[in-house]
Amino acid sequence: MLLTALLALPAALANDTEPWVPVELFRDTYLFLDARVGELETTAILDSGAAMTCISKATAERLGLEGGLEVTAQGIGGPRPARLHGGVDIAVGSARLENLSVVEIDFAEVERQLGRELPLVLGVEVFRRYVVDVDYPNARVAFREPEGYEYRGDGRSVPLHDTMTGLWAVDLAIEGREPVRAALDTGSGGTLSLVDPYVRAAGLLEDREPLSTVETGGVGGSYAVRVGTLETIELGGFELRDVPAMLGAEGAPTPTGEDGAIGGGILNRFRVVFDVPRARLILERDAAASARPFRRDRFGLDVLLDGDALEVVHVSPGSPAAAAGWKAGMGVVAIDDRAVGPDYYEELFRWPDRPAGARVVLRDGEGREHTLVAANYY
Repeated sequence: MLLTALLALPAALANDTEPWVPVELFRDTYLFLDARVGELETTAILDSGAAMTCISKATAERLGLEGGLEVTAQGIGGPRPARLHGGVDIAVGSARLENLSVVEIDFAEVERQLGRELPLVLGVEVFRRYVVDVDYPNARVAFREPEGYEYRGDGRSVPLHDTMTGLWAVDLAIEGREPVRAALDTGSGGTLSLVDPYVRAAGLLEDREPLSTVETGGVGGSYAVRVGTLETIELGGFELRDVPAMLGAEGAPTPTGEDGAIGGGILNRFRVVFDVPRARLILERDAAASARPFRRDRFGLDVLLDGDALEVVHVSPGSPAAAAGWKAGMGVVAIDDRAVGPDYYEELFRWPDRPAGARVVLRDGEGREHTLVAANYY
């Protein structure tokens, strides 16, 4: 049983005067929505793991922003040079952020990893200003005024804790261990990421087989991290089973200062209400979403979309791809006779999720076909 005390929920009806805003659940986890920066119509990713709202270099150029204060942005992959601009107005749905300071960053690496442009990263400022109601199962978001806000439903409320970087964390229990703090990161497409010191102190690597590695990254670069499967985690009184998780890497950065981070791969099973003014997170479980197994790769190729091909950037040890001799730097131009193209992330990207025993035929850049059989290699 999770030791974090559950808060009593008010009985009154939630104030739903602010309209819902449709979101695009890119790659099933990332929250993209229409936004306006000044007079510029664009798109934004909603990212509770961003300590400040950020814009891309291309967006700054389109806005005519010049100069700015030279600063350093700390990302998951390490520090990067950036510029700070003031006096920026942003509108998303009913939310208004005026005279905001934003960080300009070159997102070229991140956009390549993500597979799409990233004009605007809407960070912690909107979570501090509004109650942010994220209904993942119905692909919609609402920004509600905190004054007088009340919630009624069958969701459970969990205390929100401030982190040293100005983000928020909640307590969760892993396989019956004492609860630990994990930051909430709607800008992450993963499930649960745990830092190396905690993984070792908790003995999470002992007798856990099989293990492998995947490539992960963000602002500042990328690196390989261990992956394994956790039997259970408990979040807000909800038990989740067979959770694929990143289990740290020696020397890997820990930008939040917490024991881990919860990403969209877990949050997308819930309606999630970020009520920062009352220091609580409300989780309303969706039965259909929760019944789905967690997505996991069963072939072992980490790839990046590069025009009309996928570039292999990492091959997971012990995976079917490793056994078949795949190497970083190879390319994939077709999957089961479907050509790779700009629409890859509309549907085709789910090919690695096939169940154990399923087959896939990959055509490489030399026109050769390779048949791989899916397996649980972590």
